[in-house]
Amino acid sequence: MSPPAITSALTATLTVTLDGSNWATFVKKFRIFLLGLNALWVLDAGPGTEADNIVLDRMIVSHLYSHVHDDFQYLVEDLVSATAAYKAPKGHFEKSTMTNRILGHAELIAIRHNATKEVSVYIRAMADAAKKLTAMNVTIDETYHKDLLLINLHPSFSAVRAVLLARATEPTLKEVTDLLTASSGDPGIKQEDDGFSPLAFLARGPPHPPPRTALAAKSSSPLTGTISADGFPQDSQGYRWCDPTSSNCHRCGRTGHIAHKCMHTMPAFVKDWINSNVRAPQRNKPSRKASHLHEAVVNILDDEEISSSQLPKVRLHRMLDHDHNNHQNPRASDIFEAAMPAVAKLLAEFNSNHPLVRHFTRFSKKKPKKIEGKPPGKRISKTDSLTAHSWMYSIGLCPTAEMSAVMERFLERLLRREELRCIPSLERNRRVFGVGSALLQILVIQDELGEQLNLNGDFLDDLRRRRVVSCGREGLKVIHFMMSAVLGSIAGGTSTIEKHAKLEKQLTIWEDGQRPPTYRRLANLPYTSTDPIIIVVKRVAEEVVEGVGEERGKKRAKTLPKPRPRRKNDPPRTLRGLSP
Repeated sequence: MSPPAITSALTATLTVTLDGSNWATFVKKFRIFLLGLNALWVLDAGPGTEADNIVLDRMIVSHLYSHVHDDFQYLVEDLVSATAAYKAPKGHFEKSTMTNRILGHAELIAIRHNATKEVSVYIRAMADAAKKLTAMNVTIDETYHKDLLLINLHPSFSAVRAVLLARATEPTLKEVTDLLTASSGDPGIKQEDDGFSPLAFLARGPPHPPPRTALAAKSSSPLTGTISADGFPQDSQGYRWCDPTSSNCHRCGRTGHIAHKCMHTMPAFVKDWINSNVRAPQRNKPSRKASHLHEAVVNILDDEEISSSQLPKVRLHRMLDHDHNNHQNPRASDIFEAAMPAVAKLLAEFNSNHPLVRHFTRFSKKKPKKIEGKPPGKRISKTDSLTAHSWMYSIGLCPTAEMSAVMERFLERLLRREELRCIPSLERNRRVFGVGSALLQILVIQDELGEQLNLNGDFLDDLRRRRVVSCGREGLKVIHFMMSAVLGSIAGGTSTIEKHAKLEKQLTIWEDGQRPPTYRRLANLPYTSTDPIIIVVKRVAEEVVEGVGEERGKKRAKTLPKPRPRRKNDPPRTLRGLSP
């Protein structure tokens, strides 16, 4: 019996060239190729031996050699057995060396969920990367795998993640993957939008470049350098560190990085330059006030890598005590703690006279839209937490990752409050992650603006009428708008803030698209660092309520005409709808 021929159809199954970074993918396709030839004995996974199929075995060796990159052909060029030709690169790429382990870990943590594809593709990619490490005798803990899977989800799945985090018992990895596979993203968030969402724990950004490239950059980075003509440190390869006009990473010198996610370390001479010259070279000498602002930001950054837990230090200066250990936002936490009983009582009563409750209920009763990717006919449930998430965006709230991280434990405490125990779990989740989350965020925004705190829901009108708006991702203007509240009133308004933004850009290590949003009123308001002006928003026919401890705030005092005195000839008064 003649051996089976290697046809073009079988050749099409092995289209990958083994180049050292795709061993796991190559093994999958090579197995399918061998399966078509009925030659699984090469992998020690099927019947037959080399002696029984000597001609086919030699053909497989030749075909395998042609699909190995020139840099690695030395591994198989002297071998005549297909089994040996397969085991040689297997032993090389699955060998537990420090380099292979670092590459494997870098590949695992660099995987990001692409919302344009099925979530199962993301889950499978994460599992394959974990298997690659397991083959090198590196144990990937199920808890670590599960946490990483949830961390790198697209923001459109943040509501599903919130449901998982709200469970009384921690779900297993299988339960997490099953729920993610059966769920779809929030249609209220654009697929290309990489913004922040409730309970999203990490700031997202462009993915890392290939791990092998990063290691190559690390191995070739010089330890000494010179100062360029523009005053920036320059290495032997011509890269100018800390140059704001460069699109490269400020840590490894390559394009597409975010500094706080980069594994690479700055060269020592660059660190020395930053420590000795905190004020970056400027063509025009800045004003004294601008220099004061610049030095304050440098002191906050403190020449260290900025992680997700440190983001509030730059975003919310007035709310942060820098000496407070192991806490992201003490000021916001104090506000949440004080408001907890009143918010719980409001959620338990859920009175439709409250503006937020009324608007949320009306929004939930709308005809739900189809979720993209779900089977036809399956629609969003009114009790689904996706509704609450979409509602917050509809009224003008843009939750940030750091705000959600601070608010997370308070929302979990709200779910366990005695006042809400009698409410079914789905309805309780809907209220807490909807109206409850919105109330807490509004309190922080009011404090950020320097206004009096209240729970009467009138701030909803400011958001909907865009009297208070999110700054969005306007780069350093966001930081300096908040800095103006700390360092005193700055004359010149927005134009001065923009000048400060250009000044600060010299030492920032953030990508322009990674600024967390904050809120501002459309009119410029003067602030001072010690005694901020309390802004009272006067509305027609209503009364502003002070303090957080009110139950639901006082009802609006409607201005009605006084009734005229009753006369003798007037008909008797009747109840509406009834005859006298």
